[in-house]
Amino acid sequence: SRRAFRGDGEDWVTAPVDFTAETSWRGMDGPNSGRDAKGWVANLTIPFAALGLTSLPLPGTRWGVALVLHDRDGPDLPVVHTRWPADMDANTPATWGQLNFGWYAPHLPGALDADGVTTIRQGVDGAAVPDAHVGGHGNCGEGLDHWTEWGEAKYPGETQINIQNQWDIADYPCFSKYFITFPLDAIPAGTQVVSATVTLYLFGNAGYEPGDAQPSAIQALTIDDDWDEQTLTWNNAPRARENIALTWVEPVDGFDPGVPYRWDVSDAAAAAYGAGEPLRLAFYSADGEYHSGKYFWSSDAAEGVRPRLDVAWRDAPAAAAPGDEGVFLPLLAPP
Repeated sequence: SRRAFRGDGEDWVTAPVDFTAETSWRGMDGPNSGRDAKGWVANLTIPFAALGLTSLPLPGTRWGVALVLHDRDGPDLPVVHTRWPADMDANTPATWGQLNFGWYAPHLPGALDADGVTTIRQGVDGAAVPDAHVGGHGNCGEGLDHWTEWGEAKYPGETQINIQNQWDIADYPCFSKYFITFPLDAIPAGTQVVSATVTLYLFGNAGYEPGDAQPSAIQALTIDDDWDEQTLTWNNAPRARENIALTWVEPVDGFDPGVPYRWDVSDAAAAAYGAGEPLRLAFYSADGEYHSGKYFWSSDAAEGVRPRLDVAWRDAPAAAAPGDEGVFLPLLAPP
């Protein structure tokens, strides 16, 4: 059964919201067959018209979104509630996730001239740039039990990493996320970040035959928490806070030395630098097609193809002193 509720400021009350709910499964012979199965899928479709809208919300509109999964594995077992975000309270919208309509655009004054550029890359000028990927590696978790071992697999020291996702839940052993942390202490103290770009070097992709692979929409996401390359797994990896940049990555036929792809992480770098923190990022794709994996070189690869962060900065303006004269000009930017 399905029901809709609307908050009235004090409680949730039933509401005539028209939506569809579809569920399906992927596996050998269906649920409770005793044979291998690869998960359930639930699709909820809510037309904008059902919410009183005549069209897509305007760019910049922000909605709260949260989910609760009520899971029971047997008639006599307790119901387990899994929430997203993990600390979500259904009655406290401030704890929900945020859905922003319209793609993110940096708000830094990028047109300003930079006084210098700092490049941060593993092993260059003493920089330590840890990175790791989690999930299926480049072989869809080959040799691992997909239920007891896959989510705990570790890949420290790998020179090659994979970023992969797709719609078919049955192929979840192929899913792979990438994490990297850039220290920012090489940026001169007292400066302002003008722009920042991450570059990853693509050398290959998934697929059995030429033409199998399709372009991938790979997103950069910010991470709040530290992690350890030696212990990072799919199950214990920190959750992303916000997706901040998207780059389309095309399939390649050749390998070395790698095709550079860039993500604009200017605002995230400025915020991290201002807070005295490193820039912690994750990369994941929003792909649906099969063979979507894209293979990049890691921080453990040859120096010329290691991930890099280029930060353009400018000297902070001097503070005004008593008696100084000046003209203040507004800096206008689109919302």
